[in-house]
Order: sequence, then C-alpha cells, then structure tokens
Amino acid sequence: ALSFGQMFVIFQQLSVLSQIDVRWPPPLSDLLSFLKIVTLNLSMLRIECIAPVSPLARYGARVMLVVSIFIQLLLIHLAVVVFGYRGDWRVRATSLGGSLGTT
Repeated sequence: ALSFGQMFVIFQQLSVLSQIDVRWPPPLSDLLSFLKIVTLNLSMLRIECIAPVSPLARYGARVMLVVSIFIQLLLIHLAVVVFGYRGDWRVRATSLGGSLGTT
C-alpha cells in the first residue's frame, strides 16, 4: 500500500509537466497522456459534450470519485476478511488502514 501511494504521488507530480506548454517528444507525451487518466483528470472524459457542467459540479465529481475509491477499498477489504480470514478483524485491521493511507 505504501508503494502504491508513493507511485500515485509520483504520477501526480509528473502530470504537472503536462501543464507546461511544451511539445514533449513521443515517449514522454504518451506517458503524460496516460498520467492524465491516472491522476483523476475528469476533463478527459469530455462530459461537457453531453451536458454543461459547472466548476462546482466538476469539483464535486472529483471529490466523490475519491470517496468512491475509498468505499471500494473498504468493500474489497470486507470481502477478503470475511471470506479469506474467516472474519478475524484484529489481524487485518492494519492492512485496511495502510491501504486507505491512515497508518
């Protein structure tokens, strides 16, 4: 979980390079295009083509996306503990905290 968190932070830091108005060579430009997807850049989905979206709604969608990722992690952890560890919550509690970034 720690390495995933570090990788996510590095992806976000590298995505800052895509904000600079420079023509990057193809390997780096392809990587930066991929990082826009990984760093929760919702403008890549082009929702404005279907319906107008206010900046507040875009911000709310980004926040709810992060919340939904946490809920998905919680549900996956719940299923693993119930079915894989027969409900032994004390043993697996630290792994949930680590995956959510709280420990």
